[in-house]
Amino acid sequence: MINSSLSFFLKKSYPYIIAILCVSIFNIFLLYTNADYRKHIEQLYSQVQFQEALEYQSYSSVVNNARITHSGIKLRDSGMSLLVFFTDRGCPSCIESEILNLQDFYNKHPQNIQAYLLSSNESFTSLYEVNFPLKVINPNETILDEELNFDNPVAILTDSNGMVQNIYVAEVGNKEKSSNFYKRMTSFFNSIH
Repeated sequence: MINSSLSFFLKKSYPYIIAILCVSIFNIFLLYTNADYRKHIEQLYSQVQFQEALEYQSYSSVVNNARITHSGIKLRDSGMSLLVFFTDRGCPSCIESEILNLQDFYNKHPQNIQAYLLSSNESFTSLYEVNFPLKVINPNETILDEELNFDNPVAILTDSNGMVQNIYVAEVGNKEKSSNFYKRMTSFFNSIH
């Protein structure tokens, strides 16, 4: 009797058992695939971190030793300043992105920012909606006593002695990097005021 009821149960539930088995195999496949994707994502993440570390290293020697030397740059009497430099030969999308982020930062911390245009073409600013003070300075005079490329927008955090504390260089097509930098600077200046 038990054998016949078990046999009847197995016959009736056979399709359900097969379905459960198939779903279980499919779940195992998905778990394996998910683990494989996760491994790939972790590899990409570590590559990004490595790239950011290399980028930081490329500016670290400048940050550790640099001093503002340009005669057209007036430093604050005390505290930190964010000096932002544009050129008329930088990538237009980088300049647009920086100007948007810089405008927002300037609205929050006008006393902590100075923007400069390295150009002899003062009409360059009319190409963009610049709603913050932008001083045109001599592009032939060096900015720092260390070598740094100023083709794309560059932001330099400096103290009142002109010692460089941090350097940010805009990247073509990387608006998120720009946005994150200005968010960090906003947080920094909020914390010291």
